[in-house]
Amino acid sequence: EAVRIGNFARRWKTVACVVGFLGVALAVVLTMRVSKEVSKIQERKAFAPSGVPSTLPSFVPSSPPSFDPRPTLEIVRERGFVRCGLRNTTVVAHKKPRLKLCRAIAAVLLGDPKSFEGVLVTVVNRFQKLRDRAIDVLLDGATHTIEREVRERTTKSGFAFSTPYIYDGMTYFGDKHYVDCADRQLRYGKCSSLLICVLNSTTHDDFLRRIFPSEFLRAVSSWEKMEDMLYNDANSTDHPMNDNCNAIASDQLKLLNVASSEKSIDRKFVVG
Repeated sequence: EAVRIGNFARRWKTVACVVGFLGVALAVVLTMRVSKEVSKIQERKAFAPSGVPSTLPSFVPSSPPSFDPRPTLEIVRERGFVRCGLRNTTVVAHKKPRLKLCRAIAAVLLGDPKSFEGVLVTVVNRFQKLRDRAIDVLLDGATHTIEREVRERTTKSGFAFSTPYIYDGMTYFGDKHYVDCADRQLRYGKCSSLLICVLNSTTHDDFLRRIFPSEFLRAVSSWEKMEDMLYNDANSTDHPMNDNCNAIASDQLKLLNVASSEKSIDRKFVVG
């Protein structure tokens, strides 16, 4: 008895050839695609800094050409003296505690308390000098924060901190009326002429920018300038059109010391 043969049975060889051809073509296309991607990656690596693909943004700041990658302790011992970052007032007044701390570090590391060099820093450049290794250690009233440990705002680098040995808090100093306005965070009515001076690039500056609009703040580069701006505006009752201010924000201990000065008592300034 004759059996009818289906279309697939009669053409299976043709179907197998077509499927095989398509499979080979797909494999060739995939191979070419992978080869192109590999070539692109190798090309990127050739122009990228080590370990950082050129197509990705780098959050690691570049080091200066003279940067020494060795541990700081090794560099200090080879150099023979330690560089301490100090404010101008600390270097001038040789009996300041931070200068004594610098001597103590030199004595421990090098066996000689005189083996140090005081390098002047400001609140604006102190972390930059530390990152660039212009100084080995910063001896300043720098607030210890997690942000500064991970990625300090001005340098985009992280820093190690010692155990805090002074605990303090921010407060206001100046004309009683404006200090009260600042404490209560009032910015309208009789407080509309409030103008607070604060040291630039400090945690006090960061905090105030979160609670006051920019027109109520003046960020300055030094403590001396901030004092001058306050005392120059002592008799002003209107919102200053210049860079003077009627209150300043800083550490409470520092402000209490300033408040005891004769020029502060004469003007009847208060600490918040």
